[in-house]
Order: sequence, then C-alpha cells, then structure tokens
Amino acid sequence: MAQKYYHSGLAGAPVLTGAAGSLISVIDAVNDGWGTATATSLVVSGGIATATFSSPHDADVDITVRVAGATPSGLNGDWMLTAKGGSTISWPTAVADGAATGTITVKIAPLGLLKAFTGAGKAVYKSTAPSATGFCLRVDDTGTTSARVVAYESMTDVDTGTNAFPTAAQVSGGMFWNKSATAGSTAIPWEILGDERGFYFMKAVRVPASSTYLGRDCNWFGDINNIKSADAYACVLVGSTSLTDDAGGNIGWLASPSQAAVTPSYVARSLTQIGTSARGYRTAAIAPSASATSNVFSGGTVDACFGTYPAAADLSARTTPIMFSENPGVTATDSQLRGLFPGAYSSLLRIPGGTFSARDTIDATGDMAGKKLLVCPAWSAAAIPSSMAGAFFLDIKGAWR
Repeated sequence: MAQKYYHSGLAGAPVLTGAAGSLISVIDAVNDGWGTATATSLVVSGGIATATFSSPHDADVDITVRVAGATPSGLNGDWMLTAKGGSTISWPTAVADGAATGTITVKIAPLGLLKAFTGAGKAVYKSTAPSATGFCLRVDDTGTTSARVVAYESMTDVDTGTNAFPTAAQVSGGMFWNKSATAGSTAIPWEILGDERGFYFMKAVRVPASSTYLGRDCNWFGDINNIKSADAYACVLVGSTSLTDDAGGNIGWLASPSQAAVTPSYVARSLTQIGTSARGYRTAAIAPSASATSNVFSGGTVDACFGTYPAAADLSARTTPIMFSENPGVTATDSQLRGLFPGAYSSLLRIPGGTFSARDTIDATGDMAGKKLLVCPAWSAAAIPSSMAGAFFLDIKGAWR
C-alpha cells in the first residue's frame, strides 16, 4: 500500500481555483489518474526499466505511474519514477534485461478511493482497502473559495450519513478545505499525497498583499496509525474551522493540550469506541507552550525547538512524527495520545523562511533511511513573520504503515 504523490506542476494536471467544483475536479483526477500514453518501447537494462514515448509523458520524477499490457508481466503495476528524459521515463525493476513486448500503456497511477456518491457540486469518497475503516468523506464544493467537508462512519447517499465527525454541534456545516483567497479563475498550486486509507490535500498559501505563494495549508482525511491495537474508529478529519486563506487547519500547526480548541481535528469516536465524534489536536515530541504567540507552524518559534536549522552538531534537519491526541475537554489533563499521522513529520529545529522552497525534497538517512521527505514550507499571516516561517515534512517514498 505505497503512497502516491501528485501536484499541480505536472503536465495535464487539473486546475484548482476559487470556483465551485474545482476541488472535486482535482480529487477526481487524482483518484482516477490521467495521462494515458502508449509506449513506443520499454527496455530493461541493469535493473532500470525505461519507457519511450512519441512525446513527453505527463509524469515526472517521484510520481507513481501504472504500467499495463507489457510482457513480461513483472513490468506491469505501479512504479515510482526515478528519472525522466525528453520523451522517456525510468524506474527500478527486478525484471531481467531485455525489451518488453505488447501494447504497453502508462498513466499517472490512480489514488484508488471509491467515489461512492455524487450530487450537484458534491461527492463522497471512501476507502475500500480491507485494512481501512472504510469511513466516508463528504465534500460540498458548491462554494467558490472554500469547500465544506464532513466525515461519516457510513452514508446511504450524498447527503445522508450516520455518526458525523465533526458533529453539527461541534462545527456547524462542516470544516473548511480552503481553495483560494479570492473567487475567480486564478490557478492555485496544490499537492495531494495519499494511500488507499487516507490522503493529504495541500494548497498554496499566499503572502498577504502579495502574489507570492510561499507556504502550504495541509488538510487530512483518513485512518491514522493508531496506537491502540483494537481501535476501529481511528479515522481523523483535519481542516479549518473558518473560511480564511490561512493555515488554521494545517497539519503543520501544532498545539499544547490547553490550545487544542485553536487547532481542532476530529476523530470518529473516542478511545472508548462508543459515542460520537471526539475532538483532538496535532502535536509532536516538542509541542509549543501555552502562550498565544507559540501556537504556530512546526519549527516556527525558538521556544518550540532545539535551535535553528541546520543542527550545529551534524548539519542535519532533525524531525519528529506528528501525532494526534484526543482532547475532548480541552484541558491538559484529559488528553490521550491516539496515533500518528502517516508519513508526517515536524521539525525539531527552527527553520528560517526561505530555507526551502515548495516541493523541495530531502533524502533521509540514519534510522529514516529509505524515506524521501517533501518539504512543506509553512507561513502564517497572523502569527509569525516570514523570517520564522518554519516547515513540516511529508514522506513520499518510505513505508507509511
């Protein structure tokens, strides 16, 4: 169940705008894949498969493609690209050297969720993976600058479900997945990263009074990596509780227990496995203090970190997993660690603004060898200046679960 990475910079990618329906169009394209092309040749040499086309393929390095129709059959399936030429793409393979035969098609691989129900400007998505909770995400994309999202344990049509999270009492109308600061047709950079049990949706955040898109607003829907073995309800929805072009719902926003009301997330049920939706928050090994100025992006303030990037001892970027803690009463005494957000990491170091750009990657080493971290620059108009912008990271290559 390897994760797959998609972004708006790919050829043929759908466009996210401040228009009704644009978010569903993006999710649908990612869910189905795109860019089907027939290879003129597919040759294996030295453990590398290289497909050639009559024109450049839509996929790029770090993107997963789906190959079909090849003989030997070991070349078929989903593969993460490691190289791209003018009209070629390449990936590692265990197939013996030689030329493949057949009518070989290659497309950007689909994420593979089930689109269970549709309506006017609405859609419901769920996982059908045997290991998944199988809970539903309802997206109401009838708005321009933002979509409203609510999760349900089950649904019978696009508007009817049972056991919502958040409940209407918790967040009336559902949480916001913001698309654009303004209504209109301006294209907004975006990224989606997910597997068969959940996905992150990120959009660019604009610097106020500027056309510069510096940071990322990162939302999540799906199963977290639960700590309790018999946890059948560890499905979490992360979004914003207000209609605004900032990162209030950002995975990179971390909090202490007393701040949980500021950065709420919602899980299907509490650890007791009974009742209805429970509120929680995102935290890490080092959570910000309770002061208002410390409720910022991971790596954003000095008091939340071990110095400034890179670490003086070994010039590294130190990270820690981002966790979900259940916190229904919003007090420091009732918080319960519930699990980890798959592939998500906070910085233990303060990362000054401008250190990284969006879509930069880092090949991890040491006990994180095999992972490739997508850098997600963070920026908050209200809380911190760009000189203390911070960053969080999402793993696009290593094992999530």
